[in-house]
Amino acid sequence: MKKINFLLLVIIILTGCAGAEFINVKRVSKSETQTVKKDITKILQLTNPRFLDKVLSTMTLPDNLFNNITPDDKIIIQSVDRNYVSDEDLQLVVYRALIDKLLKKHITILDRDENILSASFAESDNHFEKSWLVYKQKYADSLVSFSNEKFLKATKILGYRILEFGQTFVPIDTVILQRIGIVELEIRLVDANTTQILYLDRIYNTYHDHIPLKDYQIIADLHFGFISDALPLVKNVQTKNILNLPVEEKVTTLPDVIEITFLRGTRESDVEIIHRQLNKIIARFQVPRKEFNNIEYVYSLNLVDDKNIPLPPGDYSIFIDNILVHTFTYKEQ
Repeated sequence: MKKINFLLLVIIILTGCAGAEFINVKRVSKSETQTVKKDITKILQLTNPRFLDKVLSTMTLPDNLFNNITPDDKIIIQSVDRNYVSDEDLQLVVYRALIDKLLKKHITILDRDENILSASFAESDNHFEKSWLVYKQKYADSLVSFSNEKFLKATKILGYRILEFGQTFVPIDTVILQRIGIVELEIRLVDANTTQILYLDRIYNTYHDHIPLKDYQIIADLHFGFISDALPLVKNVQTKNILNLPVEEKVTTLPDVIEITFLRGTRESDVEIIHRQLNKIIARFQVPRKEFNNIEYVYSLNLVDDKNIPLPPGDYSIFIDNILVHTFTYKEQ
């Protein structure tokens, strides 16, 4: 009998703490647009090299790497691939990213770029009279030997090898393109005096963004013309003109607004609205509990992202307390 009474009590408690319920969705206003000048400079901020920089800048180096570096260490960064391989330019991009990450940790880094070394050696007080010889040797691709007394010696070497680095494109719908970037590096920390490997790891990072297809088409086909007078060493330059771009475009000034109505429960409920194609939460809020005759709760959803850019047409899912309760499709009118 006591067990039955206890179960009844649990049922009464649970039924007495019901959450919110979904009622309906309706469009209450249509977006308004106006014609403005197209801002090409903003589109240029979305170029693929800048995207790949994001792939690297959002990469996290492991804490165990820094645990093997002391405040007294002096580090050089070195690719463990030969310089004549096809990814030499990518090595420079990764090299820059690793420098930035170590400097932000206040780690002492020594430059080993051959141009910097040549200039530093030539401009030093002890070797100024030999500066022309050093620069001439550089242009003749001769090997320049540097005095060990001139430069600080590194205590450790951070070596890296590019295993994978690039991007791919996934069409979300007819107007939105998703760029997915990936980088995978092998890194090793080596004692500079003994070549003992102190740390070895593979680091991996992905990054993605969404770009309007019309903007990406501009980026993909955009070319700048080289000016031969400014670049005398460039031979047989093939220039291409900037695309004939529309100077005006229509932009949204007032977004579409969707009203979602809920039936309040006897407790607060967490609600999330997800754009299914973007796989992104576009709204997160709480439905308050029922009080007196205040039974319904209406939430106004502006169909824009956190940068006030209109969301693309697509399917939306509504979750109450992590349970899917409704899906609806938004189409431009």
